[in-house]
Amino acid sequence: MIAATAEDKLFCLKLARAALMGNVLPEPTPFTLQELPCFVSLHTPTHRLRGCIGCVATDEALHENIRRLALAAAHDDPRFSPVTPEEIPGLTIEISILGPLQPVTEWSALIIGKHGLKVKHGPHQGLLLAQVASEYGWAIEEFREETCIKAKLSPKDWLQYQFFFFEQLEFQE
Repeated sequence: MIAATAEDKLFCLKLARAALMGNVLPEPTPFTLQELPCFVSLHTPTHRLRGCIGCVATDEALHENIRRLALAAAHDDPRFSPVTPEEIPGLTIEISILGPLQPVTEWSALIIGKHGLKVKHGPHQGLLLAQVASEYGWAIEEFREETCIKAKLSPKDWLQYQFFFFEQLEFQE
């Protein structure tokens, strides 16, 4: 699992906030020089999702991924209109740093709230972060179905698909 200190987490959040605000970015730390994939999620003051973009594999340093994905979450999430400058101060930033993808060989090994889930079949793929299943109170079957739906795949044909799970380190402002 990914190990980060409280200072590492705080730095990542400050970096994402600086990117959103258009401020000068701080110099990377040793932790943020690692090549780690992540997701950046933005939430409104009423805790509604306002944007979320991420990557599951990378050859870029974490600090670059956080900067790029914070801006993409604010402007490029197709589910939402772009975030306005006036909204930015009220948004809460959440960062999820992903561990390596591992094939699901036994569904009983998947732990709700600890593992995220990815499905892939042909050109279709979808991913849900660990906290999504927890927030909705899903069992493993529902988590699997909703991940299929996100990928625009039929949940009833799930045996034909490849599934992967991953651990993640999640923190927010």
